Amino acid sequence: RLRGDPMTEGLAAIAMESYEIPKQDSLANEIEAFLGCITTGTKTLVDGRAGCEALRVASLINESIEEHLQKVQGEPSLSAAGE
Repeated sequence: RLRGDPMTEGLAAIAMESYEIPKQDSLANEIEAFLGCITTGTKTLVDGRAGCEALRVASLINESIEEHLQKVQGEPSLSAAGE
């Protein structure tokens, strides 16, 4: 972590790695996989409940990030500005 940087103050250091990932249309891939499951009768890789839970966790992460930024920057968060 960087000392004296308010964005990282009090946070543990994180090791970073970079990977090359080819750009793809994620939505098209999901639709194609879903249609494949319908036509073949196979199960989806992720069920609806797991998808909802992933969305809930992602929303909580976003809220936590916005709260931290608001504390550090002393400015209204993005979601509060739109309300």
